[in-house]
Amino acid sequence: MLILQSVLLILLYCVPGPLDVAALLQTKIDDLQVAIENKSGNVLKIVEDILSVIKENGIESVPDVSIIPCVQLVLLLRWNSNEVVAVVANVLAEVAKSAPGRERLATLQPPIAQQLVNLLQQNSSNLTNNGSLAVVTQVCRALGNMCYESERGQACVLDADGLEVLLSVLEKAILLGNDVPGACTLRSVITGFLLNLTISQNDKHQKLVALGGIGLICKVLELDGQTEDGCNTTNHAIVILDYLINQVSAEETFLTEKVCQTLIQVLATFSSSSPEICESVLELLQCHAENDVVKQSLAQHGLCQLLISLVEKYQPLVEDADEDAQHLFKLATDLIVIVLNGDTSMTMLYGDGNGKVYLNMLQWVQTHNVELQTSGVLALGNFARCDLHCLKMVDSGVHECFLLLLKKHNGVEGDVRLQHALLSALRNLAIPSTNKPVILKAGALDVLSPMIDTCTLTVAFKLLACLRMLVDGQDQAAEELGKNKQLLRKLVEFSAADCHAGVQGEASRLLAWIIKNSRSKDVGDAVVQCSALSPLVSMLCSEHTVMRNEALLALTLVSSTHLPIAEKSLAESKVCSKVADLLTAHGTSMEKPLLCNTLALLGQLVVSDVLAKDLAQNGVHDSLSGLTTRKDISDLDELVNKLSTALKTT
Repeated sequence: MLILQSVLLILLYCVPGPLDVAALLQTKIDDLQVAIENKSGNVLKIVEDILSVIKENGIESVPDVSIIPCVQLVLLLRWNSNEVVAVVANVLAEVAKSAPGRERLATLQPPIAQQLVNLLQQNSSNLTNNGSLAVVTQVCRALGNMCYESERGQACVLDADGLEVLLSVLEKAILLGNDVPGACTLRSVITGFLLNLTISQNDKHQKLVALGGIGLICKVLELDGQTEDGCNTTNHAIVILDYLINQVSAEETFLTEKVCQTLIQVLATFSSSSPEICESVLELLQCHAENDVVKQSLAQHGLCQLLISLVEKYQPLVEDADEDAQHLFKLATDLIVIVLNGDTSMTMLYGDGNGKVYLNMLQWVQTHNVELQTSGVLALGNFARCDLHCLKMVDSGVHECFLLLLKKHNGVEGDVRLQHALLSALRNLAIPSTNKPVILKAGALDVLSPMIDTCTLTVAFKLLACLRMLVDGQDQAAEELGKNKQLLRKLVEFSAADCHAGVQGEASRLLAWIIKNSRSKDVGDAVVQCSALSPLVSMLCSEHTVMRNEALLALTLVSSTHLPIAEKSLAESKVCSKVADLLTAHGTSMEKPLLCNTLALLGQLVVSDVLAKDLAQNGVHDSLSGLTTRKDISDLDELVNKLSTALKTT
């Protein structure tokens, strides 16, 4: 034990301190000055010693960077030996690793950046020469380090036309491929340099795009993104690519099929070794995969299958609450859903119900992981954007799986994202007419109706749309909902929800569809008793023609069977002024079917003396007179005259 302690003490006292490093460097510097003056053959050895001291102790160990003989080193950049020049550039790169070092180099006169850029130009013409390759690599390191978090350093390099020269060198480094030793390292250094040079300068990103930077970076990824050895290069390239594509207009896309294929290969290469690269690639794709052609390319080259593997790999870490894994997990699952938003990609991956991605999504829904379930349902909802798929999915019982899962999550404590996804998917499945009775028979209303009292407004929007789709053409289902006074009162409440226009519109539309599809006296009674006519009257002023038409039809049906008990509610809802406004604003231009429904409602309202008087006072007679100018409704003249006469005699 004593021996070990003695050894540790000896080692501790042997570690050079700042003063020792400074003294050691000063000795080497003095030797270098003599060697330069005498043009000695020892120059290389002395510079290597200086480099060794700095590397072993770190540039931070030098108490004052001004002792570094930068002026002499700059002179050596013109030495007639590539070996010396490369080592000198290496020393400058080490000096530039510290902020004081970067400041020192950036303020040298004449500007050192210009000399280094000139060296790049001179030596890049023959990169197959080992000496030139070493010089270019170290010069790029020196310039890149000078630019790191230094606006002054960046400005020096840009003023020396460093960007244009660097791209030229990168192009030549790409041509070297992977056969020339040191080529991969050079590309890694260049991409790092390029990142440091342009990272905070949007105008330079635009220039880089104009100079063909996107194509060059993609070629780098083709070379270095296929093996784990290219990790650093790939990381830099993806970050640069992300900056550059933000400069591309929305009308054009850099994500060609070849680029998509390359990025997918990068993702496959680093799926196990670099979560950072995976995250960068996924974020890039997610931001720029809205184009349907891009979605098709990503689907065609197996992105979704790769993402499924990635999700399953990171799932255990997600369950352990690893935040990085959770972010990666969400990026991957969201991207699957985005790809499936494309019609062609969705059809391709469905594979007539046998596609691997489709089957995997079914499996996700049946897991006990809410995130996987939600992503699976969202994906399946996208598969259900085609009637043929919907028919097959319901035939195979997918709707039953959805309803079972929703039943477990239809209360206050249910997961909102999962509720939202399930309701969207069920609505899509309910669009084909033959699917509606099958879904209803599976107990859909028993699962959905209770949600009306507990769901959030965003979920309510999807819930109401789903119910509306289910009652279309289904009289029994419409009657069941129409007799549910608690549900009707909630719909009236939702129809006044100014904070959510979507819920407001869907609530009113569901009321109209319940009336239209049930055509039930009991439903009419319940609608009047629950003050549900007012939302329908408000719908007459909707900017959407289809909603105005739905309101007209529903109000006509109720008025034709329940006018005596509906009269007061209709009057209080100002139905007469709303109809008058409708005729005044759109009477001479509205489509004939809509006009027919308007006249049909008027025909019911004039039966009531109270409402007929109100109509007359609101000038409906004059609006009807204005319809005589329309030649396309001559077959309605008799009805128009009859209504006009009835109002005139009121």
